[in-house]
Amino acid sequence: MKNHEDQTGEFSSQEASASRGLIWLVVACALVFGVYESLPRVARKIPWSLERKAFEHLPLFSARQECSASAESTALLQKVIARIHPLEASDREYPIHVTVIQGKEVNAFTFLAGQVFVYDGLLQQAESPEELAGVLAHEFEHVRRRHVTEGLIQRVLLTSLSQVMLPSSASGGIPGLLDAAVRLKFSRGQEEQADRGALERLKKGQVNVAGFRRFFSRKTGSPEFLSLLSDHPSDDSRLKLADSCLGSPSTPILSEAEWESLKGICATPPAE
Repeated sequence: MKNHEDQTGEFSSQEASASRGLIWLVVACALVFGVYESLPRVARKIPWSLERKAFEHLPLFSARQECSASAESTALLQKVIARIHPLEASDREYPIHVTVIQGKEVNAFTFLAGQVFVYDGLLQQAESPEELAGVLAHEFEHVRRRHVTEGLIQRVLLTSLSQVMLPSSASGGIPGLLDAAVRLKFSRGQEEQADRGALERLKKGQVNVAGFRRFFSRKTGSPEFLSLLSDHPSDDSRLKLADSCLGSPSTPILSEAEWESLKGICATPPAE
């Protein structure tokens, strides 16, 4: 039997160990949150060339998943892009590359090195080139502001912390990083930044802002748009923001025939 003094000594040792563990946890969290506050500055310091190398080693889709676009449909897609990027000298400081991929998912997302992926499902749901331009302008702003880079740095920091504090629950590696990239959810603050920047971009490019509003108002509450909604949280503030920009000077992007041709960009089966 252990005497009372021995038991008291054990409890004191356990309490001291627990206290030290708690202190280290607080310190680790403080460091992480300190870095988190500086993420925008850190992300902007990362060279685009480094992101490009990372992208080349982290392929998201096989060649078969990319739509086998004809020269005509590719030119029409570029015609839409040209209305919203580049619009000023600073736009040439970051890369933009849009790829339409096979899939019924109504979604578009941004990855490293300015890569923007648009599912054919979204293209089919869009009712006008102005709606597509609105979605692209939103994604371009995520690229310009380095939101993806911020998100992945945050993911690496949190994963590293979990590996230190909870080794048994840690998971990740390259597959985890890719999954995080595809399913990356931006904060409401980042979404608002992207919305405001997109609307300014549309106005500068003389693209009818009503397309942006129609697309996002139609997706709200619609099961067909749940995938986009889950990655891009929204509320009435987005629509009110769009309302404030309605009536800006605009000219059509494509003719009806050109728009229908662009929507068939994935009609040709991918090459074997």
